Amino acid sequence: GLRGDAIPLEARIFAVADTLDVITAGRPYRAPRTLAEARVEILQNAGTQFDPDIVDVFLGISEEVWRALREQVTQRHPSNSQPLFGSSFSQSLSL
Repeated sequence: GLRGDAIPLEARIFAVADTLDVITAGRPYRAPRTLAEARVEILQNAGTQFDPDIVDVFLGISEEVWRALREQVTQRHPSNSQPLFGSSFSQSLSL
C-alpha cells in the first residue's frame, strides 16, 4: 500500500533492475529481448510502475557502460554460462 517516496529507495531501484533482468534474460514462456526493448518498456511504465526519477537515471546509463559491466562480470565469473542481460542483449551489443 505504499506510494511514491514512502517506498524505500532501494525497492524503487530494485524494481527497475529486476525488470531489466526479466526482460533481457527471458522466461520459459517468453524469449529474451534486447536492452533497447527493455529500455522502451521501462520508460513506458515510468510514473506508474516505476519511479520516474529512477527511470531517468537508468536511461542515462549508456550501452557502452552496460557493455563494460558485462565484460567485468564475465572476467570475474568466467564459469557463469548465462550471459549478463540475456543472450539477445549480448547479441545486440555485438552487432
